[in-house]
Amino acid sequence: MARTIGLSQKLKLTWLNKSVDLLFEDLSEKDYKEKLTEYLSYEVESPTTLRKTCRNLMLVWFYEDGFRTNEIQELAASLIRKHPEDAVAVHWCMLMLTFPVFHDVCHIIGRMSDFDDIISLRKLKQKLYDEWGEKETLCKSAEKIIHIMKDMNAVETERLGNYRVVSHNVTNDDITALMLKAAMLSGGRDYYNANDLSALEVLFPFQYKVKREDFMNDAAFSVSNFGGELTVTVNGI
Repeated sequence: MARTIGLSQKLKLTWLNKSVDLLFEDLSEKDYKEKLTEYLSYEVESPTTLRKTCRNLMLVWFYEDGFRTNEIQELAASLIRKHPEDAVAVHWCMLMLTFPVFHDVCHIIGRMSDFDDIISLRKLKQKLYDEWGEKETLCKSAEKIIHIMKDMNAVETERLGNYRVVSHNVTNDDITALMLKAAMLSGGRDYYNANDLSALEVLFPFQYKVKREDFMNDAAFSVSNFGGELTVTVNGI
């Protein structure tokens, strides 16, 4: 079955933050949608774009589906409220869990940045085509994701069509744990080598430290020894 691209609109960090703020008002779906739509309408004029943007934001932060359980939404929202300085990292997690194409773009950019300081949008699109097939909607989605990353200050324009990664330091253990869980769940692998978790490609803008004892003390992780190496599985969030 073909994967759905889903992410069709530019999303601003301020809009994502507003989506989280509204969660704490304990609104019904109808009232949440109305308040978010009203907020967005001051910046988004097109009724079609407004509807799609609201839908994308609600997919990330309101609707429960797949990895986006009530538990992870509540945990992520509470972390943003406690640690607003790390809001970008938390939104990043939720976007990965919501849109497979966002995860794949992160993975490709992370891999590219290991070899080159400059990220070419043309090369990014080509690698996406290799994985998803060449689709017009995929091209547009890639451009939207780059805009989202720019607004989050995760990448900056070097020159037209070329970008440079902007690093963010994450020092809070709870945020780091969420990042690892979201990356592992959205990555779809059964287990990860513990050493690999210190530099996951999908978390390319973030500088963080992994403590092995944290895996032992968090029920969301299972740790085992496979072939003489410590391996980690995520059970859920």
